[in-house]
Amino acid sequence: MATEISSSDELPRSEPTPMPKLASESSEDTMRLDHFLQTRGVFESGGQAKHGIQASEVKVNGQVETRRRRKLLPADIVEFAGKKYVV
Repeated sequence: MATEISSSDELPRSEPTPMPKLASESSEDTMRLDHFLQTRGVFESGGQAKHGIQASEVKVNGQVETRRRRKLLPADIVEFAGKKYVV
């Protein structure tokens, strides 16, 4: 037979403790690739950055990068049109 639990018997609920972010996940240390290219003046708009990235015209650390939301870390090297930019 099942027993009923009255509201006075319930355990108190606590808020879950958020997991700490890893160093590589900290939003303060990272920047999205498309935002980086736009703020550096490589592209005038986010839409232009999106098209340049998706057209495989951008490299990050020597590798072609097609993900515009790629998180860049300090010391990453971004290349476009023969120019290099250090994060």
